[in-house]
Amino acid sequence: MRICLIAAGFALGWLSAQAALPPGCLGTAQPHIRVYDFADLLTSAEEQQLNAALQQGSDTTASTVVVVTHPDFCGLEPFEFATGVGEAWGVDRSGADRGVVLVLKPRAHGNSGQVFIATGRGAEGDLTDALAGRIVQQIRPQLAEGDFAGGLERGTAQIFAVLATGDLPEVNDGARPFPWPAGVLLAFVFLVVPVWLVLAGVRKTARTYRMPYGAAWAIYWAAQRHSNARFSHFSGGTGPFSGGGFSGFGGGRFGGGGAGGSF
Repeated sequence: MRICLIAAGFALGWLSAQAALPPGCLGTAQPHIRVYDFADLLTSAEEQQLNAALQQGSDTTASTVVVVTHPDFCGLEPFEFATGVGEAWGVDRSGADRGVVLVLKPRAHGNSGQVFIATGRGAEGDLTDALAGRIVQQIRPQLAEGDFAGGLERGTAQIFAVLATGDLPEVNDGARPFPWPAGVLLAFVFLVVPVWLVLAGVRKTARTYRMPYGAAWAIYWAAQRHSNARFSHFSGGTGPFSGGGFSGFGGGRFGGGGAGGSF
């Protein structure tokens, strides 16, 4: 029993460390500002136009979409950064956790650019991971060409369309049908790999602390629940992403939904 508690403490500490953000990574969020161009990818006119579109979409759908560009995501994975922004700034206006965060990191030093869409818990039923992934696929060509304003405008418009109707409008760009080998690859990346990582983590815990697999599974899921509970403390801007909150927003919670990709 004692060794299980010790192992649980190590696991919980590891998960907490994963969510930490280096101090000074993010600036302070401002009321009625939905676009934060920390990577300086947009002109002033493009930023104002996108912000106005996001405000209009918010008024129409009772949801809030925030766009953040950042040069390096503070060293975090795209999912961690996007979710952290949503939790820290409490991205939501309606009090129903219907916030969405779109983050973008440009190409730099030979590394690929990254884009990720994170959904609040109240928006996950409409903006599913699959639909978020389709939106990312639609805007990747524009982002790859350096048309950041066009890609972000298109992506956020599609997000609002899904939040308003529950479906993604078909866009015909003259592209060829999606090849089935790519579908198999995506299924492998998003289904097989995550399951394998979980199993590997449980197996490593069991071997490290010399415990049965059943106990290792229990520790893993307890750690997951602790991690989700920890995220809820960020909604008021008190977590490692602290530095200001959105006035008039409901303190949105982000439970892990979303999708992303590289370009």
